[in-house]
Amino acid sequence: MTAFLGLIGGVDVPTAVRRIMAAVIGNELATKFNWKGLGIKRSFYDLKLRKVIADAVRHNPLTKTAQDSEIDMAAMLWLRNARDRAGGRKQRLLQAMRKQQEQQE
Repeated sequence: MTAFLGLIGGVDVPTAVRRIMAAVIGNELATKFNWKGLGIKRSFYDLKLRKVIADAVRHNPLTKTAQDSEIDMAAMLWLRNARDRAGGRKQRLLQAMRKQQEQQE
């Protein structure tokens, strides 16, 4: 599996992590996770998938020397922004615009 995911590639560690996580998890599922599992979300840190992704990133010749901390930081950022990628940013913008219109009326 790591060899297959490693073929997804990327020119640097953050790009490789983003591309692999998007292929494996997707935005909808990503909104259910955070790094440590705080609140009602599940912990991505505790998943075996975390190690699979790290191994896949290192399978790519351009990112074979990636450190765990680099991979983890890219994964944390990708999870943090999942809500925006799943249409949340647009929904929040529309809500704010509606609220502003209501206040002006």
